[in-house]
Amino acid sequence: MELKKGFVNENSNTKLFCVGDDWQSIYQFTGSDVSFFLEFHEHFSHPEVSYLERNYRSTENIVNMSNSLISHNKKQISKTAFSQGETGAKPILFRISDQISEYSKIPLEYVYQLIKRLLSEGVKAEEIMVISRFNKRLKELEIKCGANKMDIKEFGAPRSKGIRFYSAHKSKGSQSKYVILLDIISGLYGFPCEIQDSSVLDLARRFKTKSHIEEERRLFYVALTRSEEFLYVLTVENNESLFIDEIESSLISIYITSRTQWDLIIDNYIPVHLKNDYNTIKRPFFCQRCGRILVERSGKYGDFLSCSGYPNCDFTYNFIELNDIVCPICGKKLVPRTGKYGKFLGCIVYPNCKFTYNIEVKSKKKLYCPKCEKRLQLVDLKDKKQLICSNSSKCDFRFEIY
Repeated sequence: MELKKGFVNENSNTKLFCVGDDWQSIYQFTGSDVSFFLEFHEHFSHPEVSYLERNYRSTENIVNMSNSLISHNKKQISKTAFSQGETGAKPILFRISDQISEYSKIPLEYVYQLIKRLLSEGVKAEEIMVISRFNKRLKELEIKCGANKMDIKEFGAPRSKGIRFYSAHKSKGSQSKYVILLDIISGLYGFPCEIQDSSVLDLARRFKTKSHIEEERRLFYVALTRSEEFLYVLTVENNESLFIDEIESSLISIYITSRTQWDLIIDNYIPVHLKNDYNTIKRPFFCQRCGRILVERSGKYGDFLSCSGYPNCDFTYNFIELNDIVCPICGKKLVPRTGKYGKFLGCIVYPNCKFTYNIEVKSKKKLYCPKCEKRLQLVDLKDKKQLICSNSSKCDFRFEIY
C-alpha cells in the first residue's frame, strides 16, 4: 500500500483504477485483507465510486437469497444486488436425517442419484456443477460418477466437457445452470470450516474482527451465486451449517428420513420442479402442517397419504379424483385437505404456493368455475359440502368436497 501511495499522491498526476468485490473477498488464508476495500477512502481521499449491483447470471430467487446471507456480515460495503433475470425456481434444501447420514455427512449415493436424475431429464453434463468446502468427498463422488460412464470435465483440459467438481474456492469465476452444494454442515471440515488460520497470518493482519466466520460466509456466498437457475443445498439434521438458518426462508425445505423418500422426491418431484409444471402432479408431496414428506399407507377405509413425521404430526390426505378448480394465486389445482382448524382447500403445489380456502365457513376469498369462469358458491346439501357455479341455471359444474 505504501508503494502505491508513492505513485498516487497529491503531487502526482497518476490515476489509480481499482475493481473488486468485498462480498467475494475469500483469500484471507493467503494474507488478503478485506479492509483495503472498506478503508479505501482513508488511503486515497475523495475517490469516485461506482457500484455494480446488477446481476446478469442468477435468477431473482437466488440473488435475493444470497443478499439475505451476506447481510449478516458486519464489515462490508452497504449495497443491494438485484437480478436482471427472471424469478426462477426456488432453490431446494435437502435436510437428510442424521439416522441415515454417513458419519454426519451426506450419503454420496444420494448425490449420485440426483445427478443421474438431472441427466435423465435432458440436462447436459457440462451444465452441472457440484461444490463442496473441501475436495476429498468431491473426488470420491467424481470417481463414482466416472465409473458409471458419466461425462466428467478433465482437469487441465479447457476444451473437455462434463460435470464439474469444484471446491468453493476453485468455483469462483465459474457458473452453471445446475449447482449442487454438498455437505453444508457444521464441524471441523464443515461450512464454515472450523480450522482457523495460523497465528503467523494473524500477526500480518491489520484488521481485527470476527474475520473467520465473515470470510466463510463470503465463501458460501460465492458458492451460492455460481448457480444460474437451479440450486440444490444438502445438509444433515442436527448438524446443519449455521448459514442454513440465514437462507432457509428462501428455500423449499425437504426433510428426508429414508432412501425410499429420497427416491420418491428424485423420481417424481424433481422432474416437476425442473419444468415448473406442477399441473402434472397427481398427489401432494409435502405435509400441509410441518412440510415433511407424505408417504402412502393403508387403513381400514383404503389407501391414504400420511405425514412421515407421525406420531408427532397426524396430518392425513385421502386419495381423491382431482377436480378442475384452480388456485387464484398460481393457477394450479386445489385439493381438499384437513388441518388444525378443520377442512379446507389447499394448493396442490404446497409449499410453493400456500393459498387456502376455508370450507367450514363461508370464505371471503373467491374461486371461479372452471367451465364458465363465474364465481363458485359454497353450499350445504344433505350434510354434504359442495362448490357449485353461481350461474347454475346455465352451468352444471359442481364439486362435492365431502
